[in-house]
Order: sequence, then structure tokens, then C-alpha cells
Amino acid sequence: MEGKEILKKSTRKTSIWDEDKNVDREKVSKWEVTPRTATQSKRLKWDQTPLGYIKVEDDLCSGTRVSSGAVWDREGLNGTGSGEYSEMTLREINMCLPSKGYKRYDLHCISGSEGMDIKDLPDISAEEKDFFMPLIEAKDGNEADVYKGILLIKNGSKKMSIHGFKMLKRKEVNTVLEKVLLMAMSLELDDKDKEKVVGLFQFLLNDVDMSKVKYTREVLFVVGSYSYFPSLRRMCMPVLTLIYKCGFGYSVQAIEECFTSKEPHIREVVGNVVGTFIYHFGMEKVHDLLLSLAGSRNDEARKTCIRCITGICEFVGRDIVSYSGPVLDILGGFVVDRNRFIRVDAANAMSYAFKLIGPQKTPQMEGIFDLLKKEISRSGSIEFNSLLKAMSHLCHGRKEYSEVVFNLLRGSKERGVSLLKVFERICDRISSEDAWEYFDQISSILFSSKGRENANLVVSICTKMSGDSRVTRRILEYYPDPLNAGLLSRIFSRIPKMDFGREEADLYYRSICNAITHDGTTVHLILPLVSKTFLQQRHISMVASESFRLLRDSSSEIRIRGLKAIGGLAKILSTKELTYYGNLLLENITGSDQETLPFVLKAVCGVYNSHQFRPACEIVPNILPILKSKEQKAVASGVMLLHTICVNSPEECEKIGMKEWIRISYELVDSLTSWNREARKNATESLGCISRIVGPQEILDILIDNLESEDKNQRTGSSLGISVLGEYNGLFSILPALLTDYKIPSPFVQQGILKAMCYFFQRTYQVPSAYVHSMLPMIEDAMMDEDPVYRSLGINLIRHVVLNHPPSTMDMELVIHLLNLIWANILDPVPTIQQSFDECMESFATILSSQAMYGYVQQGLFHPSGRVRKRYHNVLETMEHFDSTTLSQCFLVEEEFLNITK
Repeated sequence: MEGKEILKKSTRKTSIWDEDKNVDREKVSKWEVTPRTATQSKRLKWDQTPLGYIKVEDDLCSGTRVSSGAVWDREGLNGTGSGEYSEMTLREINMCLPSKGYKRYDLHCISGSEGMDIKDLPDISAEEKDFFMPLIEAKDGNEADVYKGILLIKNGSKKMSIHGFKMLKRKEVNTVLEKVLLMAMSLELDDKDKEKVVGLFQFLLNDVDMSKVKYTREVLFVVGSYSYFPSLRRMCMPVLTLIYKCGFGYSVQAIEECFTSKEPHIREVVGNVVGTFIYHFGMEKVHDLLLSLAGSRNDEARKTCIRCITGICEFVGRDIVSYSGPVLDILGGFVVDRNRFIRVDAANAMSYAFKLIGPQKTPQMEGIFDLLKKEISRSGSIEFNSLLKAMSHLCHGRKEYSEVVFNLLRGSKERGVSLLKVFERICDRISSEDAWEYFDQISSILFSSKGRENANLVVSICTKMSGDSRVTRRILEYYPDPLNAGLLSRIFSRIPKMDFGREEADLYYRSICNAITHDGTTVHLILPLVSKTFLQQRHISMVASESFRLLRDSSSEIRIRGLKAIGGLAKILSTKELTYYGNLLLENITGSDQETLPFVLKAVCGVYNSHQFRPACEIVPNILPILKSKEQKAVASGVMLLHTICVNSPEECEKIGMKEWIRISYELVDSLTSWNREARKNATESLGCISRIVGPQEILDILIDNLESEDKNQRTGSSLGISVLGEYNGLFSILPALLTDYKIPSPFVQQGILKAMCYFFQRTYQVPSAYVHSMLPMIEDAMMDEDPVYRSLGINLIRHVVLNHPPSTMDMELVIHLLNLIWANILDPVPTIQQSFDECMESFATILSSQAMYGYVQQGLFHPSGRVRKRYHNVLETMEHFDSTTLSQCFLVEEEFLNITK
């Protein structure tokens, strides 16, 4: 008996994150171990699952056996009283059980050790196995526990992460930091994992004596580098603050040894860390540090200084204007340094600073330009490009500077990408003759493979110089080349006016016809390319004819390009051509393969938008088979075509039979859950148009039935469709049916109706108050429901009702009544209720005065519980934000407000 009692006391959960509380270990009653049917199992707790029989506590302690129902239950208990499964662990079985209705029993070793088995830990990917190898090999011990905690935090669920933090809290800080730093430096982490690393640093360094931390420098390197990612900067700042609170000297001393490092990547990381100093210590202290590095005789120290300045520019961005004085002074000294590589780094850093400063002028710019001009005259080829690049950034609005830079550029024999960037900055600030002369020299480079690799640079140069007809003619010479078709199409689409003659116009349209066959960029830009004044209507017709000819090609990609081109040209084709192409496309819908069918439908849609080439009653019946297909892209295009017809030809749609529209409506309801956002939008609006033809009640019945679906996305789409019916036909047409259907004891239907009303009040402004009064029983029922989902939806509905009217036309008695309904939820612990309540309070604060709401808040501000006071304080802060003037009148004595403790 004593052994049995000891065995019971040592019982623990194999997976501590599975349940918040220990399982009740009282004697199991007979009804719990009796197998029952699936229906009975919904009402009773029992020991048999779809996976087999789960051993209860008495069986484990006494060694008795109940006939097992699964393979893993057939192994005998070992001498220590533990059960071992050959195929599944108990945690895996527990994970398969429903969250409610079952007791979970956990196996354990008699020793009662708190160590976790390796099977209970999260999965380790192949890339992480080398890092977690000590855990896999050792399985226990102090080092293995550290790796377990890190693994739980990195790859585990929320409960696993909490347990991992508890494990690491008991370990020595330096031991844990060493492993975390090793993980951060050895593994390729995504942003989510980097956030966890930063959270680990904050957890470990909080309330720790920093003088005892051995890895301050490494932590600064990791967090300092992470802080340059916008998504991680907010999390990195608290960690840096924990270190920087020890003082500027302590922070500099931690990284001082790396100032003279010969490794470029170490100097880069040091520069990132110093860049973060600017917000914590101010520019004065950072400037002193930079001056000390700049005055060093060590070349690496001076290179580190330049990297620190670059880090400051990267960290503060365009705010560098506030610190431009000391930064440019230091860089100006480096430009004349004895080391030519330092001069190159200084010029590049200066270029980056000038790029951030932009067209703003600073007092040092004239002196710096003269300094760069003097230095470039005696420099070699290594630093020439960097110095010229820095000079070009100073040419904003200064023609004389641009002329100086261009003369230096023209004298250079190099034609690299860096010099092309210099020319791009000054090409529109120098004389047209000089610009054309240099463009003529580099045109062969611009339209070569090197130019195509830097397409944005080439497009910018050609667009800036498009005012010169010689430039556009030179560009046209390269247009027939298939390799340059996409690049030149981008250029010509951005040039509004071109002076081309007849022969040049023929060459232009022939080049477009050739490019459509093999270039997707030209197809995408077909409309701006052919909408030029020098082109005649015959040119446009020939481009359309060439595009339609591609539909007979055997390659599906070429056919798709032809269809896209026809859809783009539909806006400028003649009525006769639109009728011809529209009928041909429509007749071939059924014969198109699934790959090209979506593009055929889009082309028909583009043609129908420009001209209704055929009655709607002849097109709509062809859409129904497409909506029934399982191809999502084809269905989305079919819904788009249906929406186009309903919007452009509502009178023609009335000639279609009611049964046909009902059949289409059933298919549109299924499209409400489409992955395509545009398809969902078109489906809802099409249902609204159809409801005007067949009546809203027919469509409403379909949507109400769809609310009982198990698919959450389908229920959400149906709720949105109901709101669209109310928007198109008026709320009076659907509200009686909704209030009646709300009485159906179906949670999905009731919640869907509440959500539909939320959508309706979002889409429709100033709904008459009489409708709101008729909805009050439904709102009150939702607010008094025990289920937090009902109350959350009710609060959201009240919020949209309150915001539906301006304060001048709102019924204040109704608003007070709605406020009374939701006020009981102020202390609700459910997070969704709290969020909905806070958002609702913002809407009430915009309608009601603070004097009306202060009576609700006053007593809760002095509650003994801090949590209660905090909730009421949140409401008070909302009132102060929206109506601070009226709120101040609510306090008879000023000290009454000041002495309130949160």
C-alpha cells in the first residue's frame, strides 16, 4: 500500500503545457471505464478513444490490465511501474483527444524526475540538428536543460515557450547567453525567430548586474545589427537600453577592442552598434568618439570611424540633416587622407549622406564641393568614381555644379554603371547638345546586357532626355531587337509625346506587333504604347489583328498574351471591331482549355465594358457552366464577367428568367469563399444586382441556409452577402426575415445575422433610428448570452450603430440605452471582449459628452482592486482623448483627479 501511495504522489504530466492544472487523481468511477457508444461519449467522460484504450490510474498502480483496444497498449508494464508504448507516446494520444469531455492520464517514471523526454520536445529541423546536437546526445544535465529551454522557446507553442522561460530562469545567465548567442550567429533565422532571440536577451538581462555579464559585446553586436531592420527595431530598443543605462563609457569599453579590427565585417557590426548610440547618448558624446577615432594613426580605426558614420546615417535615415554638420566635417577630413582606400570609403559615405539629405542645402556643401573638385583632379582611377559620385549628389538645382561634374565625366574613359548613375543625375541639368553627345556614346551600353541588368537606370535616363527627338529616334532603332523589347516598351510607355514621321510610326507599330509574341511587359503596357498621337487608327487595328492572330498559336503562353492584348486594346477599338472580336471570343468559350479560359473571359469582360456587343440573355447562360467548374481562376473570371454584365446592362438582365438567376445565385454563394479578393467582391455585388431582379427574399433564403455551413469563410461571405442585399434593396426588405430567423436556436445562424448587421451598418450611413429600435431585442439577447462570441458581436454591432449617425442627428436616449447594455462587460476577462469594449468606448466618446459618461466611470476609479481601476482608467483616458475640455468640468476639486492611483 505504501508503494502504491508513493507511486500515486509521483504521478505527473508528461506534457506540462497540455493543461493548466493537474489532472484530478481521485479514484476513477466505474462509469468512466465502461466503453460506450460515440453518442454517449459526448455526454460522459470515458477511457476509450478512437485510438484505443487509455490506462487509468488504478491500472498503472496495481498492474492490473483491462483488455486493450490498440497495439501500443499490449506491452506489459515494466518493473518500475511505468508504461512504454511502442508506436505512440501518451502526449501524441492526448493531442488527438478532444479538448473537453476526456480525462488525460500521464505515464511517468517512479523516480519522479522533472526532466522531459526528448519525444515531448518540439521538432528539430535538419538545419538545426548541428546546433542542438548536445541535447540529442546528452538528453539530461545542465547543458541539455539550457538547450531544451531554447528549443521550447524557438520552436514550441505559447505554453511551451512559457515553460522554456521558466527553465532558463533557473540557469546561470552567462551560460544561457552563450548558447543563445551561438544560435543567433550560427543559424539562419527569419524575422520571427530573431524576435524570439531579442525577447530572450531582454528576459535574461532584465534585473541583472551588467558588470557580471561576460558577453555584453556579443549581445551588442547581435541586437545592434537587428535594430537596423524596421520590423525588429521596436523590440531591440529595450534591450539596448538595459545595456546603455550603465553609461557611455561602459558601452564603448565593451566594443573598444574591435575598433582596430582588420576584419571588414567586424568593423561593419561595430558601426551598427555605434549608430544606435545616437538616440541613447546624443550627438555630443558620439561626436567625441568619432573625433578620437578620426585622429587615430591606425588605418583600421579610421575605417571604423567611417563605418560608424554610415551606421548613424542608416539608423536615423533622413533625420541625418540634424547631425549633418559634424558628420560632414569628419568626412571632409577623410577625403584628403593619405590612404587612398580611406578616401574611397569617405567619398562613398558622403554620397550616402547627401542622398539622405536630398535637395536641402547645408552651409558646408560649397566648401565640400570645392574640396572634392580639388581632390579629384589629383586622384587616381581607384577613387575617381567615388569622388565623382559624391560630387553628383550636390548638383540639386545647381547648373554650374552639373557642368563641372559633366566635364569630369566626359573626360573619363570609363563607362561603368557607377558613371551611368552620375550621368542620370545631371542629364537634365546640362545643355541638350552635351547630353545628346554623351548619350550617343553610351547608347550601345544602355541597350546591351549591362543596360538590361540595370533597367530602372536606363529607363530614368531615357525618360529625362525624351524631350530631344534625336534621343527617341535612337531608342527606336533598338526596338526591333527582341532582347530589348521589354525595356524599350517601358521607356516608350512613359514618354507622353514623340515626334515620329510616317516611316518611324510604321517601324514603331511593327516592333510592338513583334514584341507581343514573346514579351509580357509589352502586353501589359499595350494601351499606353498604342495611345500615341502619331499613330493612326489603322495602326491600332493592325495591332489588334496581330494580337487576335496569336490565338491560333499552339503555345498556351502566346495565346494568353494575345488575349491580354485584346483586353487592353478594347478601350480604343471601334464599335465594329469590338463586336467582331467579342462575338468570336464568346463563341470559343466552351472550346477553350482550362489554362486559357480565364483570360478569354477577361478579354470578353474588357470588350463588354467598352461595348455591349450582344444581349445579356445570350451571354449569361454560358457563364453558369463556368461557375460550376472547380477551376478557381476560371470561376473568378466568370464572376467578373457576370458582374460586368449586371452593372452595364441591368435592363437586359431583367429579360432573363428567374430560375436561371436562382441557379446562378447558388453558384455565386460558393464563390463568396474564393481565395481571390476581387472574386469575392464581384460575387457579393452581383448578388445585390440579382436581388433587384428576382427579389431579395429569394437570395436571402439561400444565404441564410448557407449560414449553417461548417466552413467559417463561407459563413462570413454569406453574412457579407446579406448586408449587400440590405444595401441594394433597403433594410426593410430583409430585416423582418432576419429577426425571425434569429429565433432559430442555431449559433451559426444567430452569429451570422449579427455579423451581417455589423457589415450593413459599416456599408450604409445614417440608417433610420426606427430600424435600430426594432433590432433592440436581438441586440439585448446577444449581450445577455453566456457565450463571449455573442457578446463580442453584439458590442461590435453597437459600435457601428453608434457611429452610423453624427451627434447632431443621433437619438441620445437610444445611445444611453446601448451604453447600459455593454457596460456590464467592462470587467470581462476574455481578451476579445476587452478589445471590443475598448473600441466601442471610443465610439461612445465621440457621440456622448464626458459629463454623461463620467457617472459610469467615477466609482470604479476608487475600487480596491488594481485590475478594476485599470479598466476604468482606460475608459477615462479614452474620454480625455476625445473630450478633454468637458471632462475637466467633471472634477469639482483638481486634487481629486490628480490623486487617483492606477
